[in-house]
Amino acid sequence: MSYEGVESNVLRNALKEVFDTDSIPEFDIDNSDLILSFGADFLSSWVSPTRYARGYGEFRQGHEHRGKLIHVDSRFSMTAANADQWVHVNPGTEGLLAMSIMQILSTAHPDAIYEELDSDGILDSYSPANVADVVGFSPDVIAKIAEEFSHSAHPIA
Repeated sequence: MSYEGVESNVLRNALKEVFDTDSIPEFDIDNSDLILSFGADFLSSWVSPTRYARGYGEFRQGHEHRGKLIHVDSRFSMTAANADQWVHVNPGTEGLLAMSIMQILSTAHPDAIYEELDSDGILDSYSPANVADVVGFSPDVIAKIAEEFSHSAHPIA
């Protein structure tokens, strides 16, 4: 018998469905220069808060340049409070924002890996103009987040 403080079956099942793996990855935030977090309150209750709090300290102070945290969430969580930028979205629209950012990356960087992720053009319907009203802010905000992500050397999302 084992006890898990925060239930992770939904995350584990999603990873199994998408990546065909039955494990939860460990994100190397220590060595990132930009974290784009979609609703994952990793400093308080998501997966391993102690591990990620230690990594967050390295992310913030362990390198020559301080990392930047952009946290996307519908609530002001512990991670949102520590973020450089909290992007308040309407509840349940984090995925739409992620798809819109991906749409920008796939069209703005056609020579990069992003193009391979949208070979069938499905992301076209997630343009910032199409999702901005649903997520709750302007297309310019979406474009700025995508630009920051694309210009980072070691981003994670």
